[in-house]
Amino acid sequence: MRRYISLICALFLVSMIALPAFGAADAQSEEKESEPVTPVSKEEPSDKDGVITNSIGMKFRLIEAGQFMMGSEKVRLPEQPVHAVRITKPFYIGVYEVTQEQYKKVMGKNPSYFKGPNRPVEFISWDEAVMFCEKLSKKEGVNYRLPTEAEWEYACRAGTKTEYYWGDEIDGEYAWYCENSEKDKTHDVGQKKPNAWGLYDMSGNVYEWCSDQYAKDYYDTSPEKDPQGPKDGELRVMRGGASGILPGGCRSAYRYGVIPESFGLNLGFRIVRAPKNVQSEEKETETATSVSMEEPSNEDGVITNSIGMKLKLIEAGEFMMGSEKGGAGEKPVHKVKITKAKPEKFICLDGAFGGNDQIKTNTALQMEAENIEFKVI
Repeated sequence: MRRYISLICALFLVSMIALPAFGAADAQSEEKESEPVTPVSKEEPSDKDGVITNSIGMKFRLIEAGQFMMGSEKVRLPEQPVHAVRITKPFYIGVYEVTQEQYKKVMGKNPSYFKGPNRPVEFISWDEAVMFCEKLSKKEGVNYRLPTEAEWEYACRAGTKTEYYWGDEIDGEYAWYCENSEKDKTHDVGQKKPNAWGLYDMSGNVYEWCSDQYAKDYYDTSPEKDPQGPKDGELRVMRGGASGILPGGCRSAYRYGVIPESFGLNLGFRIVRAPKNVQSEEKETETATSVSMEEPSNEDGVITNSIGMKLKLIEAGEFMMGSEKGGAGEKPVHKVKITKAKPEKFICLDGAFGGNDQIKTNTALQMEAENIEFKVI
């Protein structure tokens, strides 16, 4: 049975507590609360005031490169030391959290508990958020991804140095949190006041996944320029607080880590896309780094793809298939001719992963994202 984690705060700011019980009537009533109106103006031209709208109606705000102070003096680990961070490349970030309507357009399903087309999608694991980015990237031919933790806080603060992006005290005009959200319910995106850069719900409503792995002491060694998070770790970063969280969990510097398989009623995400000039640079970098540095591509018929999988070249040829000693399923022995040698097209997922359906699905999606044909054999 699928495992889940719900993230609400009752007694401790950083604790995760089991999913609270809700009656069937509560869940059904949520479906009626939201009207099916996309929170994106279809008439708004692309790039107006630094905002673009993609093919499924998601709005993105251009965030210019810059520098800020990351962390908080009021909390020890994991928010200290406060340190300077430079974001060296501009990026577009979602004006809103990914909505249920948008998620369904790409993934074909809506796993959320609190139903509503314009509510943020939740019950989303880190892996599923990444899959969404990969499928949307393939659909549009541009690079979508989760924000790094540094990009997220930079965009959230929007030039501020206070505990929240509006000041040092919680303000329900800007955020959905435990004191103004009945039974920890999520709400339609964009209902509260935005930050100075026009981004909504950076505090509250749902937690948001970041791309980084998580370590409490990462700030001790974090680089100044475009930090990407620790190289190793079992947890992924989530940011922003949620509707069931106490005020402290909605601060701009608040950070926490959970296993990437976790999902809960207040765990969602927003995404980033690169400007065209940055995208071309990223593609060049991906091309240069997609092959294992220890093993040259095509050496002895072996190539290595962008996620480190090695593929062996099998030449065309003939063989006798089956066995005279086996059962009915292995007879008759018969000649088979393999006429094409295209190792990059096929991979034996069962043999590689011991029949784990979820891992096979994840790997298949990764290969799909790389425009590689595949078969589960």
